[in-house]
Amino acid sequence: MESTEFTWRVRCFAILLANLFVVTNTLADQSAATKAKSLRIAVATNFTPALKEIALEFTEATNFDVSIVSGSTGKLYAQIKNGMDADLFLAADQVRIRRLVDDGMAFNDTLITYAEGRLVWWHPGSKQSFEPQDRLDIKNDVNVIAYAQPDLAPYGKAAEQALSKCFRFARSRIRFVHGENVGQTYAHVASGNADAGLVALASIKLAQSSAQSSYASVPRSCHEPIKQDAVVLKSSQNVWAARQFLQFLLSEGTQRRMTEYGYTLP
Repeated sequence: MESTEFTWRVRCFAILLANLFVVTNTLADQSAATKAKSLRIAVATNFTPALKEIALEFTEATNFDVSIVSGSTGKLYAQIKNGMDADLFLAADQVRIRRLVDDGMAFNDTLITYAEGRLVWWHPGSKQSFEPQDRLDIKNDVNVIAYAQPDLAPYGKAAEQALSKCFRFARSRIRFVHGENVGQTYAHVASGNADAGLVALASIKLAQSSAQSSYASVPRSCHEPIKQDAVVLKSSQNVWAARQFLQFLLSEGTQRRMTEYGYTLP
């Protein structure tokens, strides 16, 4: 009888310790987030302007400051692999995010698809559209075309696929220039260094000169979907707060705003 009572007391004590461990860890996560009061987000260039506005709303709602590191998805991925300090990674594709999860560098249960990007053909001052068979004839006044580097930027990969599948032009007269990311690609066209380019719809929507822009949305059938994933990194010192930001990103209000930025909801 005494042995049975002793065993029961040991089990109760073990359960108490386990519950205390869970509560302590949860409070520790929240305490660390409260002390830090900041998040560092690595984000693909196409989403940077939108993220800046979303981050301001998050800060107003939570009092957490957000700092942003922007670049091509490929470059940011390499930096994260090499130990870059960041709490979250918002990529322009799914492949590199899943690699981080597979390599044990990110939390699998935080992996989300937060948006689908749209690619547009931008030829300032000349409105063009795709024909019913999803073909666009590049005019003779276009000699230099800009698009992002396919090995670094998912929008560049999509642009390369679209050029091959849905555009008609004489390759002998066209020269291509590549931005490291869609931001640089947009700048090539905006500055006149390129006559036209394949850029993110978000870049057009968020530009101050968008009213004067001439662009045509590239049909989805012309390239693989640009699904954009995000994840919390295991190196984060603010895991609790980082998870809160992802919830904010997926909230109805934020998702509705993202359609205004030029994204299709996942």
